[in-house]
Amino acid sequence: MNLLRTQEPVVAPIDVVEEPAIDEQQDGRVYNFVRMASKDLRLPDNVSRIAKLDSDLKPMTVRLLHLTEQEEFTNRTRREKRGEGFRYALCKWSRFMKRARINEGDTVHFSFDETHQVLNVELVVPHKRSTD
Repeated sequence: MNLLRTQEPVVAPIDVVEEPAIDEQQDGRVYNFVRMASKDLRLPDNVSRIAKLDSDLKPMTVRLLHLTEQEEFTNRTRREKRGEGFRYALCKWSRFMKRARINEGDTVHFSFDETHQVLNVELVVPHKRSTD
């Protein structure tokens, strides 16, 4: 007897290798994390997981709450191969760094709201440049 089997879609596993972070903590339905600004914003594994990026690579709403005139935009996400798994990042993040007044090396405090699926930029602490 030949039974038809429904095949589960192949889903990329979320990378288990964590990026260096200054502070990460789980607080109810909001995940807080801190990153040093660079030309890419790679999301922590927990954020990728609660955003369900492993099963549906979709755009993410980003809110710039640290600005006097707060802004909101939608940004695409991308999957990057890393070792045996994948990590997830926002596409063309550097384009928004200037708009958000974020410079490379700044410390950026983020929160991800699981209920609303929104990534918030809460605070930007400017990088202290040496005056040697």
